[in-house]
Amino acid sequence: MNPRVVASLVICLLAGGATVASAQPSGGARPPGGAGAVASPDREPSGSMQSRLAVAIAERLIFSESSEDRVRGVERLTSSGQREGVDRLLRVLAEGGPVFRDVRARLTAVRGLAPFASREAVRQQLAKELAVETGGVPLLALVRGTAAMALAASDDARAVDVLVGALRQGGPASEAAGRALLAYPPRSLASFGNGSEGLPAPLCELLGRLGDVRAMTLLKGTLVRGLLRASAASGSDRPDATDYEEESKRARVAAAMALARLGDEEQVPVAESWASSADPYLKLRGVEVLLASGAARGRRSLLPLLSAPDTRDAALGLAAQSPGAELLPGLEESVKAGGDGARRGVVLLGRLGGVEAVRVLEKLLRDPERAGDAAFALARAPGAEARRALEAAAAEPKLARLAARASTVRALALRDAPSGLGDRLHALLASRDAADRAAGAFGLAVLGKADLRDLMGSSDLVVVRAAARASLLAGDGAVAACRARLATESDALTRIALAIAIAASPDASVPVSTGRLAEWAESDEALAPLAVVALGPRERLLEKRRLGRALDSADPVLRAHAAFGLALSPLPDAAARLANAWRFEETARVRRAIVVALGRRREPQRLATLELAARLDPDEQVRETARLALRGELPLPLGRFGAGCAGSEARVGGCYVAWITLTPSSPAGAAEVRERAGRLLDATGLALPVVADPDGMLVVPGVSAGAASFRLASSPLWYDAQGHEGTEAEPAR
Repeated sequence: MNPRVVASLVICLLAGGATVASAQPSGGARPPGGAGAVASPDREPSGSMQSRLAVAIAERLIFSESSEDRVRGVERLTSSGQREGVDRLLRVLAEGGPVFRDVRARLTAVRGLAPFASREAVRQQLAKELAVETGGVPLLALVRGTAAMALAASDDARAVDVLVGALRQGGPASEAAGRALLAYPPRSLASFGNGSEGLPAPLCELLGRLGDVRAMTLLKGTLVRGLLRASAASGSDRPDATDYEEESKRARVAAAMALARLGDEEQVPVAESWASSADPYLKLRGVEVLLASGAARGRRSLLPLLSAPDTRDAALGLAAQSPGAELLPGLEESVKAGGDGARRGVVLLGRLGGVEAVRVLEKLLRDPERAGDAAFALARAPGAEARRALEAAAAEPKLARLAARASTVRALALRDAPSGLGDRLHALLASRDAADRAAGAFGLAVLGKADLRDLMGSSDLVVVRAAARASLLAGDGAVAACRARLATESDALTRIALAIAIAASPDASVPVSTGRLAEWAESDEALAPLAVVALGPRERLLEKRRLGRALDSADPVLRAHAAFGLALSPLPDAAARLANAWRFEETARVRRAIVVALGRRREPQRLATLELAARLDPDEQVRETARLALRGELPLPLGRFGAGCAGSEARVGGCYVAWITLTPSSPAGAAEVRERAGRLLDATGLALPVVADPDGMLVVPGVSAGAASFRLASSPLWYDAQGHEGTEAEPAR
């Protein structure tokens, strides 16, 4: 058995904090019915022969043995807006017949009933769907989430009562209700009660996130009194004293955190008492409230928690939200303790910067286990001390390569390149050591100190693989050179490295035969997802099955890339196929990709799905993406890498960089990390094929801000980036 390889992925996000504009569809987007027609909940039954005939046809369909027929039947019953059709659908659902047992038909029913949610019978049905147990069926979770969105979007006080009731009960229905109320904040807080019995933790958390100052009175009552015993017992199957005390404690903590978010100060003395408590939970939550309140004692109270084994991991998460020089001793202790917390501690030391933090990081550069993390931390650390530390490390032969990589990242991210970097990169490129040559080629290419087109002509495959990653930000000529070599390259590993150039341009074109692209797309190689995208512009009537198979794949990454491919398809039915795929897609990331692809299309068939997604999709990013797509403000992610770090050195700076270290689980597995292929799943949803350098290091420049993950080829595990969002990654002040 091969030794196990562990990957660690960190993202250097040092740009000025990317923001995504939230937009509402202009003109008042109408909630479409199941088949795209807009239903009117106020239309009375006409009693016409045509109406009765439509219902009769729909009834035959919903009792069909075909799921697709049942879905069509549900759509027919709701899309006309006739009361008779809605009533018939409610009866069918209540009877527990084929529609109720068919998850796709139920989801279609929930979407179709949404415009009628103010009606009592419809609201009751949606409440039942909100409470549904998934039983391991992912699509049922989408049914539940959509039902919650339909209730919240109705702007009906009784629907808010249902959602608040679900929040009080806890569990998955509570989570769905909370997301829905955040998407559609209630006009009145009457459903939350008068606060006399206290509010359970989920309600307090929601009120804090809503940012409604009217909630302060309710929250202050809970902060002072906690929950009354009757209130705590009402939503619990175990109303004993222990449960009551625990629920009341969590409610008070949630109320304090909500008040901190709302800008109040009444919670500060209470949080200070918690921070001095012997209860580890109260200690942590008290410090968290103090930090959120901006209290001076917050960081000082956090320091001992960083040194205690039982609170260290949680304390590191709080330290990431509020870094400061006071935390230096605690972070140093966390590094000494080892484990995953040590890596986080090293990264946070880099965020602090300053003489003392850099001193610790310089020592860690000489620790083989922490050297990569320390180099990354120095690359992003503010201040001249970190730059000088990298210059000193570059003078040591054993550290020269690592220092050059970190210096390259520093140049990209901070416009603060250590002196003599270009000369050192050229020296590495001339080295006999393959890992040195890889580091040199990458640095020269990405900083524009060497022409990527010349590097693509090299006979040294290590150089070609490393330099190919610079194609994300090196300009059209360099991208063309990478794609040209991809077309003729016989080495499989080098092909994977070169395929990243497919993502570097908005057209996804490569000078490779369609048959060969199809082979790559159906392989298990890391370039398969981008090959699927490249097939999109070449789609022909008799070749639709290629993207169709990817769109039906069990791998959500392939499904998402099939959507991107359909965005580029010349066939007029591409929008309809995308809309059909969105209807029952259980993975939010894939639904986002489908919505992005629909935004690229211009067929009118896209509008109903985009409007429905913008209104009812349980995923916040899907809804926001759909709104932007409706406004025509959402291009494909292809060719959108390298913002702030592309082109000449004069434009270098503010770059987002992924820093990946492959580490063998034992000394015997050292060979397993050399030149391993993998996929970096960018925040845009594109899977970038990459090949590690011979020493197991991998730097990918120009990636997008947001969540990212990495997977080694032939591995089922995805390694998530440590949570470095754009705001967190700004230099500490």
